[in-house]
Amino acid sequence: MGTPTDRVTGFLARLGEASTVRIGGGTEICAGGQLQLQALPSAPAATYVWNTGATTASITVIQPGSYTVTATFPGGATATATHQVRALQPVVQILGDTLLCPGGIVRLTASAPGASSLLWSTGSPLSTLEVTQAGVYELTASYGAGCSVTRRVTIVLPTVTINGPAASCVSPSSPALLMALAPGATAFRWSTGATTDGITATQTGTYQVTATFPAGCTATANYSVLAPVASITGNSLLCPGATTTLSARDASATAYRWNTGATGPELVVSQPGTYSVRVSYSGDCSSEARHTVQLLPGNPPLSLGADTTLCEGQTLTLRLPGPPDQAGTTYRWSDGSTGATLLVQAAGTYSVERRNSCGIQTASRRIEARRCWLIPNVVTPNGDQRNDRFAPQGLVGEWSLVVFNRWGKQVYTADIYHNEWGDVPAGIYYYTLRQPATNQVIRGWVEVMGSSRD
Repeated sequence: MGTPTDRVTGFLARLGEASTVRIGGGTEICAGGQLQLQALPSAPAATYVWNTGATTASITVIQPGSYTVTATFPGGATATATHQVRALQPVVQILGDTLLCPGGIVRLTASAPGASSLLWSTGSPLSTLEVTQAGVYELTASYGAGCSVTRRVTIVLPTVTINGPAASCVSPSSPALLMALAPGATAFRWSTGATTDGITATQTGTYQVTATFPAGCTATANYSVLAPVASITGNSLLCPGATTTLSARDASATAYRWNTGATGPELVVSQPGTYSVRVSYSGDCSSEARHTVQLLPGNPPLSLGADTTLCEGQTLTLRLPGPPDQAGTTYRWSDGSTGATLLVQAAGTYSVERRNSCGIQTASRRIEARRCWLIPNVVTPNGDQRNDRFAPQGLVGEWSLVVFNRWGKQVYTADIYHNEWGDVPAGIYYYTLRQPATNQVIRGWVEVMGSSRD
């Protein structure tokens, strides 16, 4: 173990050694990535100060650059270390043809120097990918610095399209230019025999072009050169007293002439009839169009009838008046319904709205409600099942009944009357009907004749 003197000597020797610090961690960082740096002292340090301002033993950096840490040891000694972090700028490419012939194969090759692994969107980790279908393919290259880069490529089938005028007056003196668009094509052949990417059409008809591509496959497109055709837009139905506008406007037209003598692209008409227009185009051709306008019969008067009164408990059906309306007519009642009738069961104002191309009309009807009853003033309790009992009609709800003879003596009472009184001696009787719910009272007299008690 050595003597105490040896141990002190060794301790003093170690005190004479200089304390150091170094920085551990990676030296490359990807854009958007992060890297951890660690201060590694030769002896336990008391404190750390980084040039970022951090005071911990480790820091996380997200930018390339120079990072410095100063370690302070017990006794006051210090040591400093510097660490360079550079930006990793990986170059990732997908090499290969992007045109896929039907039934063929395209080989894509990944170029990613320094990558630790590759992964295609198909799941393949290989550097080469064989593609048999058109679409978008992605390649992700991963690097040791904890970052990855993704590239994508679109594989397309050979296609060709033809650009040309929608409609044109074509002739040898006024041809139409047709252009074949086929990215990557190396040759063209038209149905006319031309082998350029564009031709001039001197007559109407269908033109075809075949484009040939480097892989040997072809694509075909057709294009129809049409003569311009005039047309008239506008309403075909005219309401009485109204006007409608007919339009033959065409961006390629040079002149208009209507059968009315008008020369503009639009014509305002107020009468039924057949209207025609001849439209002229550049290239010395023209086209004629016709349009027939019919007069609608107009809307008949709209009425729901005169205001009226209903007895409580009765219903009334409101009906739409007149013959069938013109096409497109719609009705809407005040309750939101759209049928041909409306059932009324309560007092109120009811309305209906009619809409069609000839305008909007409304009609309303006020319905009032009252209590309607029929109270007999003769009872004949002779057993013939006709008017044998005192039976008021039209009373709604529960009513009580009190009956008095002609001397004012009460001879009958019922809190809830069920039309059972009447088999009493002949004479004049006075009654009081009362509805407890509303406190409404009806008073009167009734004569009993031909009683079975006489």
